[in-house]
Amino acid sequence: GVDLETKELAVISDLAEKLGLAGKFSGAGGGDSAIAIAFSGKEKENFESEIKKTGLYLVGAKLSENGVAEEK
Repeated sequence: GVDLETKELAVISDLAEKLGLAGKFSGAGGGDSAIAIAFSGKEKENFESEIKKTGLYLVGAKLSENGVAEEK
């Protein structure tokens, strides 16, 4: 009976799916964070543009052989 995916997290995963990205909430749910993975630069640009319209906070990250690092 516990809602793991909050309204805000659903916005992120739904938007990711609509734009062709992979998206889901992370951790145990309940409102901490969500992940969206773009497979091209254009998908990333479209997602960033649309997510900014929602007022949600976006942290860009980059995957590499050394792990995950915040994009600057």
